Amino acid sequence: MNIFSIKYLNDLLTVGKGAPFFRGLFFIIFIFPSLFLSIFSLNNIYRESTESILSDKRSLAFLAASIVDEKLDAITDLGISFATRPLLIKNVENGDWPAAINVLDGVLRQFTFIDRIVLLSPDGVIRDGRPELPDVLGQSRANQDWYRAIKASWSPVVSNVYERGSTPKINVVSVAVPVKGVDGHVYAILLLQLKIESFQSWFQAADVGRNGFIYIVDHNGKLILHPKFEPRTQNVDFSSVGIIQKVIAGIGGAAVNYNAVEKEYRVAAYEPVRAYGWGVVVTQRMQDAFEARDKGLLPLWITYGIIIVLTGFLAVFVLYSLITHKKSAEDLEKAHEELKALSLTDPLTGLYNRRGFDALSDQQWKVAKRAGQHAAIFFIDVDNMKPINDRGGHAAGDLTLVEVSGILKMTFRESDIIARIGGDEFLIFAIVSGKDMVQALLHRFDEQLQERNRKCAPRAPIAVSIGFTTGHDFETNTLEDMISQADKRMYIHKWEKKGR
Repeated sequence: MNIFSIKYLNDLLTVGKGAPFFRGLFFIIFIFPSLFLSIFSLNNIYRESTESILSDKRSLAFLAASIVDEKLDAITDLGISFATRPLLIKNVENGDWPAAINVLDGVLRQFTFIDRIVLLSPDGVIRDGRPELPDVLGQSRANQDWYRAIKASWSPVVSNVYERGSTPKINVVSVAVPVKGVDGHVYAILLLQLKIESFQSWFQAADVGRNGFIYIVDHNGKLILHPKFEPRTQNVDFSSVGIIQKVIAGIGGAAVNYNAVEKEYRVAAYEPVRAYGWGVVVTQRMQDAFEARDKGLLPLWITYGIIIVLTGFLAVFVLYSLITHKKSAEDLEKAHEELKALSLTDPLTGLYNRRGFDALSDQQWKVAKRAGQHAAIFFIDVDNMKPINDRGGHAAGDLTLVEVSGILKMTFRESDIIARIGGDEFLIFAIVSGKDMVQALLHRFDEQLQERNRKCAPRAPIAVSIGFTTGHDFETNTLEDMISQADKRMYIHKWEKKGR
């Protein structure tokens, strides 16, 4: 039967008028599996390369958004530190606005990214500023979005981009901070107008590729920073761009899109800065973004042409493609993990930053709630950091923060969440058995701190102000409530020490 079949096939391919047709048919059937596998594999490589490029852009957008979030947090913390200066508070309580603004002399020289400082009364009327503002003194800013936002909660706010009223009339982003007395009453508003062009320095280390760049939009879709536009004078609305509509809605992603404003196709990755309602976009011309992919596909076409003739080479090539693809996936996963770690930790102390604290404490809170345990929040502020920096420079200040971090690590357990949330402030979340355990932790911390001061004499001793709160009523208390209570008690402790 087999001999007959082979002979029949041979005859079919060599004898008769239909032989050419059957030769062609045999050739097609023979190479079809190789051709199909080649096309299928090439399509996968094309798709996976595209997805890998988009994923890399998305990772960069996530990192850029994290940088913007951390920078705005830091500037807001800076504004809070200005607004809580005792002499400033005293002067605004007395209505002495010139004396109050004089307290902030030197800020513009020290922090060059701040363009102007303005003091307003709680009703939004401009009272004084640096540089001086003779053309707008007494004018109201109650119609501004940032004023309505701060008045709604009397908490610090970061504005959208807007054209300021004083000369020169340029576009700015402002940080508004309420100036409150010890009694919690709001006596003034401190407004820091930021130089938009200084934001570009935040992304200097980012490699976006040829003809690539990063830009920022506010909650309304207006450009805050874009290298193709002058941010101080041009008011450009990107809200009609599809990806901008997504990012200001709090949606992140990466895609090829047509930008109607710039009139070209671009690869764009976008990530919201959720705490502030902004969005960050990493973008590159489509031709440049996919140049390496497209150049890489041409040799593959040649290679797969050879594979169709030499079918045996197909298995080797597929194996090689799988191995290299797996390694690329592992490298990408490792890069994701490294980016995630960078976004959750403080590089100076190795502790968690505020983002890391928020991410982990939410889970810890749920664990304590399910187990019916007590939660404790400790808010710690290092006293007298300015004199330490003034005497020994920022290196001495950094050393002090590192030492305090080490003491906190020795005091608390590995399961406790210890974070440096900005400047000289630390926040700890611990699950405790009760108030006795809280006192034991405070006693242990004090012993470690005094031991350090004894060993490091005659160096300046480290002193801290501590506020803490505990609770297990998870239905009426929230984590933010406990953090706020601990923060207030820390300030009470600080004021009590100053009054001694």
